[in-house]
Parts: sequence; structure tokens; C-alpha cells
Amino acid sequence: MACAGSAQAEYSPYYIGGSAAVNRDSNLFRKSDDAALPSQASTRADTSLSTALLAGIDQPFGRQRLNASLALRDNRYLKNSYLNNIGYNANARLDWATVQRLTGTLSLAANRSLSKFSGDTTADDAGTKRIETERLIDFNARLGTVTRLTFEAGINLRTVDYSGSSSSLGSRQTGAALGARYELGGATTVSARWRPSRVTFPGVDDGYNRNDIDAQVGWVPNGLTRVQARVSHTSTRYNRSTNSDYSGLTWELLAATQATGKIRTTAVLARDVGPSQSEFVGNDIFGNERVFSDRFDTTTTRLRLGADYAFSAKVTMNASVAQARRDLSRTFSGGSALNGSDTTTTWRLGARWSPTRNSQVSCDVSREQRSASGSTSRPYGNTGFGCAGQLLVQ
Repeated sequence: MACAGSAQAEYSPYYIGGSAAVNRDSNLFRKSDDAALPSQASTRADTSLSTALLAGIDQPFGRQRLNASLALRDNRYLKNSYLNNIGYNANARLDWATVQRLTGTLSLAANRSLSKFSGDTTADDAGTKRIETERLIDFNARLGTVTRLTFEAGINLRTVDYSGSSSSLGSRQTGAALGARYELGGATTVSARWRPSRVTFPGVDDGYNRNDIDAQVGWVPNGLTRVQARVSHTSTRYNRSTNSDYSGLTWELLAATQATGKIRTTAVLARDVGPSQSEFVGNDIFGNERVFSDRFDTTTTRLRLGADYAFSAKVTMNASVAQARRDLSRTFSGGSALNGSDTTTTWRLGARWSPTRNSQVSCDVSREQRSASGSTSRPYGNTGFGCAGQLLVQ
């Protein structure tokens, strides 16, 4: 809502509002067609309703700018009500600048939500309700910025915690980055960066060190096209599970272009390596069921193609297709391992209507299909449909 002045309209930096969304999943627990439902589940398909209170600020002051937002969400499932939860998303970013061309950002984030069912673990078979809480602090500084040569440095902290019986699955991560960027010409930039990090899994008394050495080139021939390529030498070294150590290349290629005044396309092709904590139910040598808390080591190659089409200033359609292939390995404390792979393909089609500056209505339909080999993942298919509306007062 705008306040009219004598010469022109001025807008408040603050806003409040609300949103509501309805989503339908044909396979909420991401299970194979012939697999039994989790014991706690009422139906395979379900509809969820989400309502949220929204608030935020976008305020420049001097050479700085503060942007912050808060969303409090109540999520309800029509059939599987034991999954009902209250979550939140809180984000704050400070863009700061000092004298002598020293600039940077400070970002804080905290998110609480229901951990998604992925089809990866036997814990998912049980339909366990796991609330995931993530916190992130990220600080970056740049010296140069408007010059050809810019030096960059940063640090970040990230924690992930889970509720209930999954509390042992949490992780702690600290990382840093140090590098430099140089403009070869008006359109081409090259950069090099070193990114060391440390990840620990307190629940299983293990962790690993990771080092990335990046070489990157960016090409921006005009304001409509951007191409960026990165190649990194990546190594991971574990405290105990040394058979999960990795040393090799990871990379990413990104391209985006405004093909016409109405069409924008993007493409991403990348390969990366990394573990995530998970819970796995297996049998010991006597055939008794027991739960192992361990890592789930993955090497992922992913491709995503997307396009946006603006029918008008108020109506936009978007479409995307993405595919990710994962090579999987789950290592047990005794040294044994399970290996496998899976390929997940996702199609999405959506539309967005913004009748006013502070309101929006959107709908999308998606299809997710996974094929799998080995015992570390399971095939499944899911069709989703959802609509959401948002209204802000500013």
C-alpha cells in the first residue's frame, strides 16, 4: 500500500502480510508402487495446507543496506495428521561498505521445517516425522570491487539438527574462502579461490576435512547473457572412515540469456561430491534389526534447463526439467559398505500472476521419477500440484 506525496509516491521499507498454499502429492513418502505404507501413515497420497504470516524490511542507510524477512508457517496434512508442524524461515542480509573500496555482506538465516521424505533410507520406510532446524552465518569481504583486481575473503558457519530419535543425525560445518578476481576485459573475468571446510557429525563421533581449489571464468558480453564455468580440485579426508576419502575434480557450468524481451532461459550442468547424515536400519550378524547412524556419501552429476516466458508485466509462465545422477555409498562403523546409484528426473510447469505490486497468485504441476540400482536407494514416482497466494501491505 503506497502513501502519496505531493510530488511522487513513496513506499515504506517495511511490509507485513500473509500467504496460503495448498499442495497435493501422489506419493508423499516417495515409495515404490509395490512397497507397503509406513505403519503410521493413513494414505500414500495426501494434501497439505500451509498458512504463513510474513514480515520484512528493505532499508538503505548511508552506504549500507539491510534486508530482512520472517515467515511463520503452520502446515497441516488432511490424512496424515501426525506430520502437522509449525515452521519458520528467518533471513537477514547486511550489504556494507567502507572507505578505500572495502565492501561485503553479512548474512544470517534460520529455518525450521519437516524433513522431506527422499526414498533413500529405511527410516523413511517408517514414515518418521523429523523436524529439521538449520542455522547459517555467512560473512564476506571484498577489496577492490570497481577495480580490475578484487580480493575476496569469507567465513561461514552452518548447523543442522533433527528432532526426536533422529537427533543423532545433526551436523556442524565451518568453512572459509580466500581468493582473487581479475577483469581481463569488459566482458571476461577470471578468478581463483581456496575453500577449506570442516564438517563434524557429533552423533557418530566422526567428521571430515574438505579442500576446494577453484579456477573460474565468467563471460558477460552484454546485459542479457551470462556464462560462468568453474573447475575445482576437491579432496575430502575422514577421521575414521578413510575408505570414503575422495580426491578429484568437481565442476559447474552455468549459462543464462534473455533470448527476447519476453523469454529468459537458464542451463546448469554440474558435478560435486559430498556426504549427508542419515539413519539406516539393517540387520546384525545374528539377524536382529538395529539402527546405524552413518554417512551417506554421494557423487552427483546434475543438469537443469529452465525457461520463463512473460506474457505481460503481470503474467509469467515457467518450465524446467532437471536430472540428477548419484553414485551412492553407505559406510558402516565396521568398515563394510553398501553401494548403488540412482537417477532422478523432475519436470515442472508453473504460472504466476501479480495483479498488484504487493500481491501474487501462482500454481505449478510437477512430475518426479527415480530409477535406482543397489540397496542404497529405491525407485519411485510422484506427481505434485500446488497453488499459493500472497498479499503484502507496505
